[in-house]
Order: sequence, then structure tokens, then C-alpha cells
Amino acid sequence: MAPSSKRKRDEEFPLSRQDATTQPAQSLLKNSDEVSFPRGGSSVLTPLELKQVANEAASDVLFAQKEKSTKSQSFENDRPKKKKKITKKNKNSEASSTELDESVNVVEHINFKNLKVGSILLGQITSTTKKDLCVTFTDGISGYVPITHISDHITHILEDIDDDMSDEEEKDECEKEENTHDFDELPNLNKYFKIGQWLRCSVIKNTALDAVSKKHHKKRIELSIEPSVVNPFSAEDLEKHSTVQCSVKSLEDHGATLDLGLENVTGFISKKDVPDFETLLPGSVFLANIYKKSGRSIIVNTNFSAKNSKVSHISSIDAVVPGQMVDFLCDDISSNGISGKIFGLVSSFIGISHLRTFTEEELKETYSAGSNIKCRIIASLLNKNDERVLIVSTLDQIVSLDNNIAQTEAIEAFPIGYTFDSASFLGSDSDFVYLALNEDLFGAVHRSKLGDIHISGDIQARVIGYNTIDKIYQLSTDPNALKLKYIRAADIPNGELVTGCEIINVSSDGIELKIFNGQFSAFVPPLHISDVKLSYPERKFKIGSKIKGRILEVTKRGHIIMTLKKSLVNDENKIVDDYVSAKQLQNKNEKTVATVESFKPNGCLISFFGGLRGFLPNSEISEAFVRKPEQHLRLGQTVIIKILDVDEKRFRVIASCKASNEDSQAQKLAIEKLVLGRSIIEVNVVEKTKDSVVVEDADSNLRGVIYVGHLSDSRIEQNRATIKKIKIGSKLTGVVIDKDDRTRVFNLSMKKSLIDDAKNKTLPISFSDIISLDKTTPLHGYIKSISNTGIFVAFNGKFVGLVLPSYAVESRDVDINKSFYVNQSVTSYLLRTDEENERFLLTLKNSKADQTSGAANASAISQSTENLDTIKVGDKIPARIVKVSGKHVILDLGNKITGVSFITDALNDYSVSLSDEYQNKLNKTIDATVISINTKAKKVNLSLRTNEAKQHLIESHNDIKQGDVVHGLIKNINDSGVFIYLSTNIDAFVPVSKLSDSYLKDWKKFYNPLQHVIGKVVSCESDDRILVTLRESEVNGDLKILKDYSSIEVGEIFNGNVKNVTDFGVFVKLDNTVNVTGLAHKSEIADDKIPDDLSALFGAGDRVKAIVLRVNAEKKQVSLGLKASYFSNDNYNEESNEKPMEENTEEKTETIQNADADEVIEFDNESDEDVEMEEAENSKIPISTNGLSLSTGFDWTASILDQTNDTEESEDDGDFTEIKKKSKSKKNHIVEDKTIDINTRTPESVADFERLIIGNPNSSVVWMNYMAFQLQLSEIEKAREIAERALKIINFREEAEKLNIWIAMLNLENTFGTEETLEDVFKRACQYMDSYTIHNKLISIYQMSEKLDRAAELFKTTAKKFGSEKLSIWTSWGDFLLAQNNAQEARAILANALKSLPKRNHIDIVKKFAQLEFAKGDAERGRSLFEGLIADAPKRIDIWNVYLDQEIKINEKKKVEDLFERVFTRKITRKQAKFFFNKWLVFEEGQKDDKMTSYVKAKATEFVANLGKSQSV
Repeated sequence: MAPSSKRKRDEEFPLSRQDATTQPAQSLLKNSDEVSFPRGGSSVLTPLELKQVANEAASDVLFAQKEKSTKSQSFENDRPKKKKKITKKNKNSEASSTELDESVNVVEHINFKNLKVGSILLGQITSTTKKDLCVTFTDGISGYVPITHISDHITHILEDIDDDMSDEEEKDECEKEENTHDFDELPNLNKYFKIGQWLRCSVIKNTALDAVSKKHHKKRIELSIEPSVVNPFSAEDLEKHSTVQCSVKSLEDHGATLDLGLENVTGFISKKDVPDFETLLPGSVFLANIYKKSGRSIIVNTNFSAKNSKVSHISSIDAVVPGQMVDFLCDDISSNGISGKIFGLVSSFIGISHLRTFTEEELKETYSAGSNIKCRIIASLLNKNDERVLIVSTLDQIVSLDNNIAQTEAIEAFPIGYTFDSASFLGSDSDFVYLALNEDLFGAVHRSKLGDIHISGDIQARVIGYNTIDKIYQLSTDPNALKLKYIRAADIPNGELVTGCEIINVSSDGIELKIFNGQFSAFVPPLHISDVKLSYPERKFKIGSKIKGRILEVTKRGHIIMTLKKSLVNDENKIVDDYVSAKQLQNKNEKTVATVESFKPNGCLISFFGGLRGFLPNSEISEAFVRKPEQHLRLGQTVIIKILDVDEKRFRVIASCKASNEDSQAQKLAIEKLVLGRSIIEVNVVEKTKDSVVVEDADSNLRGVIYVGHLSDSRIEQNRATIKKIKIGSKLTGVVIDKDDRTRVFNLSMKKSLIDDAKNKTLPISFSDIISLDKTTPLHGYIKSISNTGIFVAFNGKFVGLVLPSYAVESRDVDINKSFYVNQSVTSYLLRTDEENERFLLTLKNSKADQTSGAANASAISQSTENLDTIKVGDKIPARIVKVSGKHVILDLGNKITGVSFITDALNDYSVSLSDEYQNKLNKTIDATVISINTKAKKVNLSLRTNEAKQHLIESHNDIKQGDVVHGLIKNINDSGVFIYLSTNIDAFVPVSKLSDSYLKDWKKFYNPLQHVIGKVVSCESDDRILVTLRESEVNGDLKILKDYSSIEVGEIFNGNVKNVTDFGVFVKLDNTVNVTGLAHKSEIADDKIPDDLSALFGAGDRVKAIVLRVNAEKKQVSLGLKASYFSNDNYNEESNEKPMEENTEEKTETIQNADADEVIEFDNESDEDVEMEEAENSKIPISTNGLSLSTGFDWTASILDQTNDTEESEDDGDFTEIKKKSKSKKNHIVEDKTIDINTRTPESVADFERLIIGNPNSSVVWMNYMAFQLQLSEIEKAREIAERALKIINFREEAEKLNIWIAMLNLENTFGTEETLEDVFKRACQYMDSYTIHNKLISIYQMSEKLDRAAELFKTTAKKFGSEKLSIWTSWGDFLLAQNNAQEARAILANALKSLPKRNHIDIVKKFAQLEFAKGDAERGRSLFEGLIADAPKRIDIWNVYLDQEIKINEKKKVEDLFERVFTRKITRKQAKFFFNKWLVFEEGQKDDKMTSYVKAKATEFVANLGKSQSV
């Protein structure tokens, strides 16, 4: 092109010139329908043409303003007006069309939905990481710039690193050893960029717009700041004051050469124009201002504050980009802001938040249509029509591109979570409500954060963030948000104690929790689940239960890590969570807690709160020499440490478990003062393990250990139960039995026998104490070890005696290893001593030395007991102890009269064994009370109990009542449970199910004869029928008593399992009852409508919630209600619901029109409810699942036990409320219940289930419970194996049973498996069973597990495969979509169904969808469908009937009455008329409209009269 054709450049903006230039004869604009500015100089508009554009634009604006009406200021009217403006179009009016286009084109705010790929934004860097930059834009939206999209220079560095790594991998090992190469680290972005730096960014990815992204994925915007991407300029656009993005190519002596991303164009910035030139690196990217151009070279600076620094020329619309200063031509002023044009071409908008003027009146006073506003472009977006639109701002910090970020200061002034009590309303736009916080500060509340409040007066608002670009606080006025303790996870402080944490999931990988009432999710790593390593954590931590924990760490990404370890949860030491707190603790020389995370050869790594890590060297673990740290510590152990050194620069914290020199000396003195067998001290529990308790002396901080066998004199089983009850931080008292001066650790014993002897100083601690004793003195000790030599009895850790086997048991045939155990309490006697070697032998058998004293007392006893005639019941007499056996104490009363005291009559405290109490009293005389006398045998039953007895005497069942806590001794053990002695004549029974709260595989080994137990009375009807529970939860809490028909009361609410489904109701087996089954009549199933086919809603085994409406204990009948309304009112009472129940049981006569003929079928349901119950139980034996729990953490039902009697006939039924009678063949078919014997005893082991399977190989109930049993043990693979076995073993004729197993497998894989395993099971099930049934069942499983996306996909697949044959899949799909509020999509499904189904099904499918619209969609839409059906098939009375039912349910009286009137205009039979008049009459009576009731009766009489006349004619 000739040079003369180019127009001359002018520094002045052409649109702002005021001269006398006249309009040319023809404008270039009029020759083209579309404005287009291609790159290059040939097509650039001349100044004259630009002047014409400006004049035309100003004229149009002024003309349009005259026709516009004023708009309301209230923000409540914003949305309707906008919606009305967008949706209504007037094709005949060009002015209205122009308004519409402008409103559509303008974008007021940016959000994830309108940031399409290609959008360009101006933002500030707010944070940096190793791999990306975080850039924040207006409206608080943030995006991320990956390191690969920064500049060409950094990309080349990354490519070089990648190439070097690839080359290194190809070298063999020898070359690696010879040529070791240290790869360059990734560029440190902190050195390339500064926080607050402004950048122009282009959107390259937005996951919110990704069609394949799932709902639970986080929204993320990825950006590019490469100059070649964000500088869409031609050479003509690079004029003075243009804003360009530059990348540093190289550093020179006087400045830096720059890359602008434009071909044949280079840039330069002087050294003096860069404040910190020394920190500038090749590859750095920054925004700059052009102030000089020379040919193909430009010189830039970073000064954006120059006057008139605006762009005046553009070569194309693409050159209008964020960062440019421009003149904004005002067009339309509204309450939301000002819309207008830039360069007269590009639609733009400036919001009220960027004008800081919040009312329409102030905007119109300040700005006028046609005026120019100097502003900076902050966003260039693509609207719905893919047209470029702009958002601009006049805020000072944006216009001047100030690099300072006031976020820190703003948040410090008013931190996140701060509540403003008196904010005032300023204004609102389409997305935000603006509040004044004080004279200088403003806040914005997004409409989603408003809540249900009234905007007036003082408004309470809470800070939830700060928008650094707009300099405005982000607020929430939602009352729910105002109540929250913390807004973000990052606000939760480390070490926060949190109660009420709900367990969501438990696995070997950790525990997932919901905290703060479900506001946040948290995770507990395996090391922090418990102080003791748990092989099966799911047994202790049940899903759904509530626990207490402490916040361990909140990561940068907002993930919350918690600890459940009691040693940390209950710890009161100061928490260390950063280097500052660690340094403070070091200076104060205080202690804190840490957790051992891993072991190294020279020490171990420990963790504190807040993710802080430290190191514990071997030399600081203990005062003793430590070779390997794992020999002294265990993984996950909580240790108390002191901090020795903190070096934040080197990220190092050194800790020590050793005491300081002063503390060390004090501990040394304290350990030396402890005397074995004499020192009795009080200690605090600091840690628990499976077999021991770690304690600490509060005074000296010495650590000690109490082994489980030393918790009491009781047997090991009771001690194990005791250790579970001990809590961290509790205080214990014991006697020191051993110590180690080197490691400064002591052993403690809480055995009462040792503590009492230590107090009395009779516990031997040296050989001199032994030789001073006679052989009749009992010596209390404990077994230290057992060997072939004998039993070593210790009195403390360093003083031991030997008991030879012959002196320990009665016969050498008895194995002492089985009769005794380590740490068992024993009473021994001195046998002989070896003074030379200071050794001594002991015996566990009683010495006969007291025989002489016994003989001396015999005369006294014989004098008091001359004969039986002188003895009376209740007398107190002296008696000499002769023998102590297992259950009895034998006494001599003199004159050859023998006394016997049973164990329950001999002990004051059942926890003490008979031998321990009386073995040392042999041949001694004691007082005894006569209980009964046997004259013939010359025996007297005696009681040796005193007034100090701990257990009260139980003589009959009248002495106890339900709920009493009783002590007893185990009598015997059998497969059914345990029998216990409560007294001499009273026994009680404990069934297996009442023995323990936890599952005990081999429960018998935990119980031994004469073992002391504590229980609670469950029932005590007679002396020989006393039932007791030993469950700790029931003994210490409330009893879970099974109720029967006589104890159930009206109004009680129960959970239960469906046993049987009939035409007239559902039979439910109630939980926590003695096989009580109740009937929920069909009228008590739902509030809205009575379902026609109850089996479609309920299947045998389904879990339901029911309320008791009536009870007949004599007939053993219970009436139940399942309506949701029964459970919404807590004040339910018998009186308020008795009357409706009676009314509902008397059903009205119902008639339903046959679809193919005029004949009417009549049903009479006035039969008594009792008859229905008897008929149902006689017609079908229900499958019992009592005793078999299916609670394995997911829903097994999905109609698993429903035998899927879905036939084509039932699918084609038109009316959802139509009542069907089952065929006689089905009524007469009796299913034999082969699992009835399961009720007698709950299977509790693999052997139990295997025995059940042998007897019931075809019972799917047994197989599924076997699977559930394995899942409770987390044995998922075994559950799968059992399912496969079931499919092989169940007879091929039992298709229904096999179907149950297939559905159970689908449930299992859906909950515990992967997508691949579920798909595999699904395909196999479709091959072996009816494919359509399996598809439906998997859809139900997806819906119940809330996997709605998968359910939608499977609906689509199933409809494509079976849609031409099965009507029900379309109705189910429509129901699903309406439930998800996808009404439009549901209606599209109806259209597809009509295309796929044959014409004979069209009426039925439309009728069903009409019913769905009434129930879950738009009632008006349902009416339209019904009206269409009536028009097409006016003789189908059943359609009229269903239509009426739907109108009656929504209770629109006028429409119901009009519809009834229309029915009687049709030609109908007498029976049909009777049915409809009856229905109308019932409706009007329900409305209590006496006038209309009379009208209906009169109209019925008139109809009959007219019918008679017509027949006579």
C-alpha cells in the first residue's frame, strides 16, 4: 500500500476532538454490516471516520435516554427487571432490540461461569508456590499461573532440566558413578515475582465450565501470563501510554532487554526505571508503560501515574485489553452501574463498587449520558454471544496500579470471623449488597450469603474475606454464618479441643470425622487413633458415634488433621506449633508433648502440633546408653520432652527426654529414697498400653509402670477389664516393688494385699525379715516366674522365694504352668531357710501348726454346742474352721456336729477368693450365724458374713427388682450362656448376647467358675427365672430390655424390619422386642396418597420407623403408623391420633373403571383389621431375620429380600393408586421358612454360620448375614468369597434367592469395591439373571448411596436398551429427575418415551407423568397432560378418576368441584355415577362445607331421577 494512504498519528484522542469537520458523503461503516478491524495499517479508520463514530454514538445515547423510564432503587426489584428485560423480545421495535442487545452484552461481575477460555483479566499476585502463582482479580476471584505458562525463558529452563533427567536415566550405573550430576532445582518464583505485582492474565482453562468435571471437584482457573498470549497488539498499537506485558530476555549494563511476544519487536527498560534492578532476573514478567517508540524498538517504564496516560488509537478491537487507560463513554445509568462504549465500539460496564457511588440518584448527579470517564480496563470477557465486552474501574489503586496489598492490614484490623454489629445499607446490584462498615470501609455481601434477613437499620455482618483488588471486605449476613465459631478451616487454632466429632469412616488408613456439626471434615492418621496400637480400630470406633479429639494441624490447603490419643487430648502442657512457640518454651525450660514418627540410626523424628517436626537424638532419649531408639520407644508413642535448640533458618528443633541437671539431681535423690515394699506413693496416669499403665510421680516427675497383673489381687481377666476403665490423667496409689536407679524408672503394684502389708510393715523385704517369722504366718506375694524348678514368689522385684511343685499343688499330675500365671496374687508360708546362702523355700499349702490351738478351742466350742436341739436358726455360735474347699468352708461345732458355709454365705466381698479369705484362718475359731439345720445329717448351714458385707443378702426374687446392680459368682458355663450364684439358693442366667458389649470369638475362655461378676437385673419373675446382663454399657447405663405385647404403649416409636407385605398393609417386626410383630395398615403408610402396590415400596427385610397407634395385648396385635407426619411432631399423644385411626380403618366403597369396558368393579374394604392380620399370617409365612444383624455400615436392602415380582402386567397398570387383588395361585403359595431356628440363638462365629448353611443351603438370608458378619470384621475378601459360594451352592431353581445374593454383591461392591469390580459383578449378574431387573436394582442402589451421576447414566443406558418394551423405566427416570429438580429434562424424557414406546402405551405413560407432575413437579403442567388425555380418550373413566384424585390431593376446592361437574356432563353408567357421587360427597364432608354437601346430595337425586325417566322412555 502507498505511504500516502496511511493516516497521520496524533497524540490527541480523535473521539475527544471538537472541530468543524463535516460528515463525508459516504462512510466506510455503512458499506459493511459488521465492524471489523483486521491487523495492519491498510484498514485503519481515518480521524474523520472516528469523529463520525463518536458523534453518532453520542447522538444515539442522548436520544435513547429520553425514552427510558426511571428505575427503582430497591435491590429486591433488580432481578425481576433484569429477567424481564432479557426474556421478552420485541422484533418490531428496533429500539427495544437495541436495549436487549446492550443488556445481554454487558457483564457486570466476573465469576466462574463467565470466565471462558480466552478471557483476559488484570490482577495482582497474592501468593506464590513452587509450581504456580496465585493471581487475584476483581470480585475476589483467584486463578493460578502454572510455572509452564510464565515466559519462554522459564519454559526453556524446565525443558533443559527435563532433558538432563532423561539423559541421566539412559546412562548405566558405571557412568552414573563417574559423572554425578546435580540437577538444577526448579526456578524459585519468589525471586522472579513480588506479592502485589500487577499482571495481565489470559484464561487457558476453567474447570467450572468443563462438562466432564464432577460436582465434588474444586473449581480452578488456570492462567497464562506469557507476553505472546496476553499482548494481542500489532506494531501500530505500540504507542505511547500503551500498557504491555514484558518478559526479561537479558540484563545489560544500562538496563534489560525485553520480550513483548511480538514478532520483530523488541523492548528495553532502563536501569533507573526499575526500583530493584539487582533482583531482576531473565524470565521475569511484569506490566510496563510505553513512553517512547523508535522503529521496531520500544522503551518502557513502570510509571503509570502520568497525566493523560490513556490510549487514543487502536488498530483492531483485539487491541482493547485489560491494563489500558481509556475514555469510557457513558450510555445508560442504572442502579447497578453505568454501561457504555469504549472507542464507540466495545460494550463496557463500570459497577457501583468501582465508582464508590451506590445509589442511582448520586450516579445521575455525578455522571451524565454522553460524558467521558477516564478509567482502566480490568477485564475483557466473552458474553453469551461470544462478543467481546469489558469491565472497567475508576478506583485509585487500580488506575495507579499500586503494588501495595492492604490485605494484611485489613485482616489484622478486622480478622476473618469478626462481626460488625451496626453496618448500614448503601446499595445493591445484580450480585452483591453493599454495606458501609464505617466512614472509610465498605463491605460486599454476595446474594448467596445474605440469608433470611431484612435489609434495614443496623445490619449484623461477619467478615469472611477481603478483596484486595476492589479494597472491600467480603461479608456474610446469613444468621447461620453468624453463629459459626470458625468461618474457615484455617481459622481453627492448632491444639483446639473439639467435642462431638462424628465418625464418618474407619479404615486401616485412618479415621474420617465431621466436626463442628458437620461444617468441616477432618482426618485422623493411624498413629493418632489411639495410644495403643489397634489391630481393628473399627471395633472401638463405630461409624456415627461421637468422640472427643484435638486439632493436630491445619494444612495450607485447609485439610484438618486431628488426634484422638488420650495422652494428647487430655494433656495440659503448653502446645508447640511453630518455631516461635518452640523458642519460648526453650527459654522458659518448660515441657511439652510430642509423638514419635519414625526411627533413624542416631535418633528418632518427633512431631508437634501444627506440622512442626523435631529430632530426638539417642543421647537425649534416656540417662542410660541407647544403642537403638526403637528399643526404648515405639512408633506413635507420646513422649514428654524439653526443647534444647531451635534454629528456624535450618528448620531444626532438637529435643530431649532427659531432665535438666537440677531436675536430674532431684530425680536421682527421689529414686534413691524409694524403698521397695515400703514406699507407697500416689501417681498420675500419663499413658496406657495393652498390658501396662505408664504413670508419673507428680512431685519428682519420675516415670513408673504398673503391669496389668498388678492392678488388683483379682484374676487377670478382671484386671484387663479394669485397665480399660482407667483414664489418662487419673490418680492411682500403689506400693513400689522395683526400681532402676540408672534409668530412673520404678514398678508399682496396686495389689491390696501388698499395700496392706507394706502399711503394717509386715511385707518381707530382706532375709532377716523372713527368719524372724514363724511357719504359720501367711506371706502375701505374687508369682514372678514359673519354671520346671517351681514357682518363684516375689515380695518385691529383688526379693524372691521358691515354691517347689510338690508344695504348690496337691498332685504332681497337675501342671503348675496351667494352674498359675505370672503376677498372680498368692498367700504362702515359710517352709525352711538356708541362712548360709540367704535362701528360703515356701509352700502354698497350709501348715498344721495350728492344730494344737484348735484342740485347745475344741472344748470351748463343744461346751457352747452340746446338741442340735440347743441350736436355733439365727443363733450366733463359735465355730472352728477345719477346711476350705472350692465352694464351701467346713467348720467344726463340736460334739461331732459339722457346719457348712456356702461361698456366698462365707464372703463379705465376692471379689476376694475363698482361699485368700480363710486359708490363713484354718483351725481358728470365728463367729458364725445359723441359717438352717439338718438334724439327720447333723449338719448346720452357717453364714460367716459380718455387718461389713459389701453385697446384700438375696433370699428370693422379691429382694431384687429390674435395674438393680447385683454381684455374683459364676456357677457354670454352657453354650447358651453363664449361670451365676446370687446367693445359696438363688441363681441367675446370663445369655451369650448379654455377656459383653464387644464381640468375643472364644468367649468361654474369659469366664471361669467362681469368678466374680457384676451385672444388672433384666427380669426377675420368679426365683428360678432371673435374667441378668453383664454388658458394661447396660450395667453402667440404661437397660436394653426387650418388650412384649403387654409392655408396649401407644405412642412409642420403634425401628423394625418388614416381615411381610400384603394388599392391605405391611407387617413389621419391631426391634428390641420379644418377637413382636405389628401391622401398618395401608391407610397409615403415607400422608399424601395410598400406594397401589405396597410391594414396590417395601420388601422383606427393609428397615422402617413405626409408631404404635393401638395395642391389643390379649390378641397380641399391634397397629402401627408409618406416616412421616407422625414423626414430625414430638408431642404425639394417644388422644390426638386415636380418632383418625378409627376413621381410617373403615374404608369407603371404592370403584375403579375397567379400561376396556364400561363394567365397574366394586371393592368393599370394611373388614376388620384383626381378620386381615389373621388372613395374612395364614396365607404366607414371613421370612424371619430375628437375631441376624445386617448392620455393616451400608444398606443391604435395595429390596434384596423383595422377590422382584415385577411383571409386565404390573408395569402396564395405569393408575398409581389402583388397588390390585393378587391371583389365587399366589395366595395359595406358601413359602417355607427354613431359617426359623435362627431365632433361638444369634450366630456369633464362623462355625455357627457354617452350621446354619448346612441346614439352610438355599436361604439367601443366612448367606447375606454371613457376609455381613465378615464385613463387621473388615474381611471384605471373605465376604466376596462367601457370595461366590452362595451362587454355586443355592439350587438353580431358587432364582429369587440367587437374585438376593446378586443384589447383595452389587451393594458390597458399591460400598467397598471399585468401579471396575462393581462393573464386573453387574455384567455377570445381567448374564445370569433377568437383565432388566438387575439394571433396576443397581439404579436403586446408586440412588440410596447418593451416587446420582451414576444413577443418571444407568437410567440412560437402561432406557436405551429396554425403553421400547418397559414402561416403568421411563416413569422411574422421570420420577428421579423431578426429585432432583430437573423438570425440563424430565419432560424431555416423556417426549423420548412417546417415541420409543408403542402407541398402545402412550396414554398410560402420559398419565403416569401427569401424576408425577402433580406429586413432585408443576401441578399446572400435570393438568395440561390430563386435559390432553381427556380430549383424546374421553370415555376412559379411569383417567377422570385419577385426575380427580390428583386434584383432591393438592386440595384446590374450586378446581375439584369444576372437575366433578364436568364428569357428570359425560354419559356414565349408574354404578359409575354412584362411585363419583360418593367420592364427591366424601370430599365435601372433609372440607366441612355443608352447603356443597347438600348440593351434591341434591344433584345425585336429580341424576337418579333423570336416569329413571330416560330408561322409562
